[in-house]
Amino acid sequence: MAEPINLGNIYDTGVTSQMGWTSNDTLSATYNFTLTAPTSTLSYTLHDVTVQGLSMKFYDSNNTLVKNVRVANSGQDRGADLDLTGGLYKITLVGTSISNFGQPGGGYQLSLRSNVAAPVPGPAGALVAVAGAGVVAFRKRRARKLADA
Repeated sequence: MAEPINLGNIYDTGVTSQMGWTSNDTLSATYNFTLTAPTSTLSYTLHDVTVQGLSMKFYDSNNTLVKNVRVANSGQDRGADLDLTGGLYKITLVGTSISNFGQPGGGYQLSLRSNVAAPVPGPAGALVAVAGAGVVAFRKRRARKLADA
């Protein structure tokens, strides 16, 4: 099995991953991701599926199955929303590649998006930025004075 793919934190901007294979065999992929909010609605969609009997399973950080999605036929798009608590999650996808236009292989596109906006720096972050700008201005002013002397 291939190394897991880390998708990082999932926000409202979403993330998309595409996978493709060039042989006819059993396919498997694992994705890890994090939801940072106490509760989130995770929207998922599988597009452009050219994998036979594709199974997508969602697991929480305790490796407990949260949702099992089965895409019966190639070419189907499948998507829904899941209400989840914040934490680490894993998705596994397993299926058998099929021939595309006489060529071996298969693939899919997975899209994830949560209803949580990406964090915006608060007042403390702005204060650090202003303080940093002040230090830069002081050093430039001091360097000018030393150059003029």
